[in-house]
Amino acid sequence: QKIGVLMVMIGISYFLKYSFEQGWMGPVAQVSIGIVIGFLFLGAGEFFEKKYHTWAHILTGAGIGILYFSLFAARDRFDLFSEVTTFVSMIPVTLGAGYLSIRYNSLPLAIIGIVGGFLAPILMGSTTPNHTLTISYSLILSLGVFGIAFFKPWHLLEFLAFFFCINYWEQGFGLIPLNLSLGLLALFFLMFSCLSFYPQATKKTVVTPWSLCLIILTGIFTYSYLYHLLGSN
Repeated sequence: QKIGVLMVMIGISYFLKYSFEQGWMGPVAQVSIGIVIGFLFLGAGEFFEKKYHTWAHILTGAGIGILYFSLFAARDRFDLFSEVTTFVSMIPVTLGAGYLSIRYNSLPLAIIGIVGGFLAPILMGSTTPNHTLTISYSLILSLGVFGIAFFKPWHLLEFLAFFFCINYWEQGFGLIPLNLSLGLLALFFLMFSCLSFYPQATKKTVVTPWSLCLIILTGIFTYSYLYHLLGSN
């Protein structure tokens, strides 16, 4: 039964790929079908989760991936969405992946959701990137990461969010108005220095070495970035 479900899904995927290449459907139809297929994968994952955990998680991860790439295609290949619309539409996909990872107790699913969300600006590869939007988007996703951390001690997600964020900060260095940069940097510092140990503080447990490490890295990066930012101005 599991093999049958997987073969059906693979068959559908190849059929859609072939139909896209042959131009049987227009851009709107292609993106819409991709989104529908993504939700069908999520539904299949939910349906099989109780009996076939591993396969259910694979189907759910595939569904999240299909939703991401359908939205990527809508923006990057077909230019159906604006950059802002694409980012906004990806936020619920990422948050949904986080919720399902908590519900299914699946770290790999959480990684798929988080990495997919953070890779969105890189994969779209705009020639004139909106750095303010990108950094704000990364902070919103990071807030979702710390929401997951409240329920699951998956510190890997926090470090992934941290390194993706500093990558976007480096790309936007000197390209954002100073006052706005200072405000966003303050939000970044408060988020990664306070929320990293918030679950332990509320549950009255010992702060983990991972949380302490993240706080130290946050302080070092914030001080260094602020020093160079003010020096350049």
